[in-house]
Amino acid sequence: MANNYFFMLESIKGEAKNRAANLKPFLLGLAVLLIVLIMLLVGGTVWATRWRLSDRPVVLALARALDIPAARVNDVEIPYVRYIDDTRVLRRLYQAQGESAPAFSKDDISNQVLSRLIINILIEDLADRLQISVSDNEVQPALSNFIGPFASEEEIEKELRDRYGWSKDDYVNNVVRPLILEQKVAAAFSQSAGEEWSEYEAGDQVRARHILFRVEDEKEDKQIKKQAQAVLKRAQTGEDFAALALEFSADPTKDNGGDLGWFPRGAMVKEFEEGVFALEPGQVGKELIKSQFGYHIVKLEERRPFRDLGLWLDEQLRTADIDSFIPVPNPFAGIGEKETETEKIDSAESVTSTAESGNTK
Repeated sequence: MANNYFFMLESIKGEAKNRAANLKPFLLGLAVLLIVLIMLLVGGTVWATRWRLSDRPVVLALARALDIPAARVNDVEIPYVRYIDDTRVLRRLYQAQGESAPAFSKDDISNQVLSRLIINILIEDLADRLQISVSDNEVQPALSNFIGPFASEEEIEKELRDRYGWSKDDYVNNVVRPLILEQKVAAAFSQSAGEEWSEYEAGDQVRARHILFRVEDEKEDKQIKKQAQAVLKRAQTGEDFAALALEFSADPTKDNGGDLGWFPRGAMVKEFEEGVFALEPGQVGKELIKSQFGYHIVKLEERRPFRDLGLWLDEQLRTADIDSFIPVPNPFAGIGEKETETEKIDSAESVTSTAESGNTK
């Protein structure tokens, strides 16, 4: 009996070894097949993005999963999905305008999208250096300004879905935050001190106050001018300018003592700008300034060099290391070099090995 049991046990062990031996080639073959399928899947996705600019849902899903880039700017990559999504949104906006929409080609739309994405990366890098960020408290007021008042979150979501095909979070992250960040960076850059960005100085900027007397009816011009001249004399004799602005100005800045903040040349109407920039710090204008808005009494508070973010961006775009993984025109061709408008950022052939090596964000 014991011998029979031992024989059966050895028989079972033998069968198990045979099955395991037969299973190994099967598992190995399955593994090889899986690897081949993955390679075909990755290769097909790379081909569909690099050569076809495909926007098919399955391609976009795979491109998102594989982190496939559309371009790279100074080692920061622009996701292919983001590029395709933004071009889709821009086409959608132009189509909604109907016959009034400007006639833009595919290359024109690509240039608009890619140039904005590249500039966003450069702005974000500068924001990090200037230690600037966008808080949630800054987003909501800006969102209201961009899309207008809505009764509920549901209405906001519906409007953004209908207009852009985006959720509220998509719109905030793709539009609102980048715009706020650029505005804050431009303001901080213009006011920066020291030698680091002195090469980007573009004249002076000033901080001024004004008191506005609006002229809405030419019949009232003489009377309003007379009133303005009386207040001008008071300002010239040393009365508190901010207090006079609060009492007499017809401009919303009156609540801030008429303070216009800092501004460079070109930011104000010509007559106003010429009058303000002719003054010395602390000086009240000797004459009233007449503009399309009415009569202004002005006081120059401070003057300092103005650093132009646009000059900085031009320099960055001339020197940035920009590579493209898709066959699209270079939106910045001609900046610093003689290039044709349709010249590629970099040929698709030259970046084939990079794209396939998995250097994605």
